[in-house]
Amino acid sequence: MTAFSTTLISVAEGALVAASRESQSRQYNRRLHFYGLE
Repeated sequence: MTAFSTTLISVAEGALVAASRESQSRQYNRRLHFYGLE
């Protein structure tokens, strides 16, 4: 049970990190496009 919950937590953290990284890169691309540096 402990190992299962630990795995669940690490999977959730990985998903959060991936989501935040994706949104950051999307904002960065939008900023580049806004400044015409794309």
